[in-house]
Amino acid sequence: MELQYTYWQSGAFFVGFLNDYPEDSTQGVSLSELEEALIEIYEVKQEEKEHLATTRKIGRINNLALKGEVCCFFIGICIRGLIPFLSALKFARKSVQKVLNPSARIKLPA
Repeated sequence: MELQYTYWQSGAFFVGFLNDYPEDSTQGVSLSELEEALIEIYEVKQEEKEHLATTRKIGRINNLALKGEVCCFFIGICIRGLIPFLSALKFARKSVQKVLNPSARIKLPA
């Protein structure tokens, strides 16, 4: 098996990470020490993967009617919030029309 990794030199150390696990970086004084540390990371990741495979299970929900009811519930919430918004928008539009229409302006006494 071949592991690919990305590395660079930072001062006196070689820093790198496995391309499959870029979030886990490590370092070594030499390139061979860096490779040993990367192999250790790979082995730990494999152990974690095996552990997760034995502890996590996949479940399924077959009741499709439930999804429709939930969808209708959320649409109802959206519509109830939309109606006041549309009313406020209609009021704002009328207010702007009054400002833009000179014949609708209120004349102040001189």
